[in-house]
Amino acid sequence: MTTFLVLFTLALAGFVGYAVVRFTRIPGYARALAGVALMLLPVAAGLAAGYVGTALGCTVNEAGASPCLVGGVDIGGTLGTLAVLPWLGFFTLPAAAVLGLVALVLFISSRRTQPPSLR
Repeated sequence: MTTFLVLFTLALAGFVGYAVVRFTRIPGYARALAGVALMLLPVAAGLAAGYVGTALGCTVNEAGASPCLVGGVDIGGTLGTLAVLPWLGFFTLPAAAVLGLVALVLFISSRRTQPPSLR
């Protein structure tokens, strides 16, 4: 189940990334901001795992899977995997910061090149 979720997430991120690059009518700064949002997903997934675990009364930590039954199905392994996912932020958060600066520069430059009537 966990492998499926990881592969599904990667496939979804790849599809969204392809769609953002493919549709060139989207301004450059909007594409950069979409990239920033994708890079923040690992941290959001870890926070979501913590909130879901707390709401269900389960123990969620990075040490390993704890039993967490929901409707007779143990989701402890999935929550444990999602709890470790924010460590990916060591790679994605610095890249998101750089991409956010690129988005800011692209936004400022696009505002300067447009005629005042189009602003």
